[in-house]
Amino acid sequence: MSKARKMDPMMRNAVIAAVMMLPAAAMAQNEQKMLYAQCSAGQGCECQLSNVTLTEAAVLLAVPRPQGEFTLVREGNALTLDPRSIDDLHRSYGGSGQCEIDLFPNEPDGGSGGIVPRDGLWQIALDDVQLTQCNPMVSQMLTASGVLNQPPQSHRIEWGGEFDPRQLDRMNEPGQRIEWRRSGPNSFTGEIFEVNTCQGADPCTDTSVDVSATITSPTTIRSETVLSLLTMMGDAGGMAEMQALGLASCRARMMFDMTHQSD
Repeated sequence: MSKARKMDPMMRNAVIAAVMMLPAAAMAQNEQKMLYAQCSAGQGCECQLSNVTLTEAAVLLAVPRPQGEFTLVREGNALTLDPRSIDDLHRSYGGSGQCEIDLFPNEPDGGSGGIVPRDGLWQIALDDVQLTQCNPMVSQMLTASGVLNQPPQSHRIEWGGEFDPRQLDRMNEPGQRIEWRRSGPNSFTGEIFEVNTCQGADPCTDTSVDVSATITSPTTIRSETVLSLLTMMGDAGGMAEMQALGLASCRARMMFDMTHQSD
């Protein structure tokens, strides 16, 4: 029997970063989420609330769970747990003042129009998860983060007479950044996260998390989150091996149904 190959560290970090940024509707909700700082030497850090707890981060990073308060830090392709606060990290990387967390997503592009959802109690539930050409490690990480066994969530929403996807952001943690853009009279798309290391690097990765929301009736909304992981390299033989290992072109689609329950 052949021995299972481990995931390449560069791809592993990309998967962890992408899973960390999935919307909170796709994550476990029990333990407090960690603060996340993306830092660059001489430029400080960009800070927000992640969607992983300290316990989940330790599992994903394959390290013992530390005691105390920690920040999840990304520098380049490296992810680490750091006991410093986001403000201390920001200053240590050359920033000044505090590392502010942006709590207000950008305005969606375009005006209102199309189907108007009903105000009242809405429930969102995971309908299906599809993994295409993915290493088993991706499924393990999604399971560890709670994506594959999450319960339905219910929220009371006052839509204000139009389908505005920012109303769905209440299902995310504060600081979750989704830049919604209108793609049709009844649909929007958004980007949560993208990291591309393919500027002269070989091998390299392109990792992204994108979302969409479409209202199909006044009582039904369909939402989708797509995690994409691409690996590219000049060596054809090496690329073929990456493809065989499920590390070349992985796509994870998480589909949610949102239905009106009562006024």
